[in-house]
Amino acid sequence: WDVHDFEPGRDFYNWTKRCESTGDQFNPFGVGAGRQYERHCNPENPLRCAAGDLTGKGSRINISAKKSNDKKIRNKVFYTDVQLPLSGPDKILGKGLVIHDDFAPPHRGDRLACAGIRIRHPVKASVGGWLSGPAIESNVSGVIHFSQESAFDVTEGKVELSGLAGLAGGYHVHNLWVPIDKEFPCTDDSVSGHFNPYHVNVSLGPAPGVGSNDQYEAGDLSGKHGMLDGQDVYRMPDFRDVNLPLHGPHSVVGRSVVVHKKARNFRWTCATIQPDHREDGVRKVIGLASFHKQGIAVEGFIRLVSTNGLSLASKQQITRRNTKLSQGCGSPFSMTVQAVLKAFKRKRKWTDSRFPDKQSVINGSL
Repeated sequence: WDVHDFEPGRDFYNWTKRCESTGDQFNPFGVGAGRQYERHCNPENPLRCAAGDLTGKGSRINISAKKSNDKKIRNKVFYTDVQLPLSGPDKILGKGLVIHDDFAPPHRGDRLACAGIRIRHPVKASVGGWLSGPAIESNVSGVIHFSQESAFDVTEGKVELSGLAGLAGGYHVHNLWVPIDKEFPCTDDSVSGHFNPYHVNVSLGPAPGVGSNDQYEAGDLSGKHGMLDGQDVYRMPDFRDVNLPLHGPHSVVGRSVVVHKKARNFRWTCATIQPDHREDGVRKVIGLASFHKQGIAVEGFIRLVSTNGLSLASKQQITRRNTKLSQGCGSPFSMTVQAVLKAFKRKRKWTDSRFPDKQSVINGSL
């Protein structure tokens, strides 16, 4: 496995000449590859290796040839590479990572798989601007912060709430965002129920604060990290949650947090989980499809919010690619009409991470 000069093209899944678009091994410093190369290039002498030679500087990896052996073969490699820059003129961003096959068929070549090395910004989100209905007295204020480096990392967060007056009980992530035009924004018909994408049976779960993260609903913050009972000011400096993703289809970004009163589990106040856009190069793009014209049978809207690290030119290119068809529905990923209608029977929110460099939050009401 090694880094090559270019990102892979469409030949990454070819049956012949696979991944040849990645070019040669990345070697910006011109390290000689003569007869003595393999003798001198090793983990104890990494500066004698080409910058992209991860095998020489680290170790080989084993990949199962049969599904039945998948559980028997695992690769875990950790080493510090002083010659694999992510910034500067010789950075590996925009290059390709190639896995080679020692037993490859000649027609395919020895390149088993390849992928591009791209910048990924951590996702950060926060909750603030709490809303309640009329005649519902609430002085709740404060923020909840979430951050996740990547889809493979744990989510970290902190909670700072005040004005609870000893009345609060639990607090949870709910399925939908908080509407700004509803008289009672925290009700079930506004934000729906607890976010529970893995269908955890709460009746079989442990008491709050005693179980592991996976034993509670993904959105059950008080179950996983403790109730608000008897608190006026509540501070949790930091928490770690392995079951509260900010990436991927089960992201909580764009959903809401509801604080319940202890009495009758009443929905007291709520706020939307908003993404933070403070990283350099991160842009926020919003698209809106409005169905409010007179004379049509459908009324409502679909709102798309995308945060990514693409340049403006790249975003324009993606837009052109997705809107090229003028007849019928554009569907580069073969999304069926039935799937869309099922998701939008009333109100839904989901994330779409199939574009490798962006994550879209889609919500709406029809």
